[in-house]
Amino acid sequence: MNIGDNIKLLRTHKKLTLKDLAEKATLSVSFISDIENGRRIPRLENLQKLAEALEVSISELTGEAIKIPSLNGVTLKTKNNKNGFLKPEEAEPELINHYRVLSNESKETLWNFILGLELAEKNKK
Repeated sequence: MNIGDNIKLLRTHKKLTLKDLAEKATLSVSFISDIENGRRIPRLENLQKLAEALEVSISELTGEAIKIPSLNGVTLKTKNNKNGFLKPEEAEPELINHYRVLSNESKETLWNFILGLELAEKNKK
């Protein structure tokens, strides 16, 4: 399932029409329809509006609460560092290389996870 599928599932479960959700989220019907049909990926601020309108967290909205496996204990390694470990802020080139080999579905899952992390960071401030 992608984010559009999740939004549609939550919307229909709550017996909301596209128009109802658009009004609650202060977004256009066509924009939400495009998301539900996989034609657009919402920005963080729009994810927040949709989550609030559907009365769920962004993690629930994106499905990350159940889709993303735990990464506890995972450490990025590189040959360039004398102790074999790479600091997160130095990992960008490695992360990009790993991203390039992912399937489109995995890329979308990763994108949604990153959006959730950004929101969590924003809420910490």
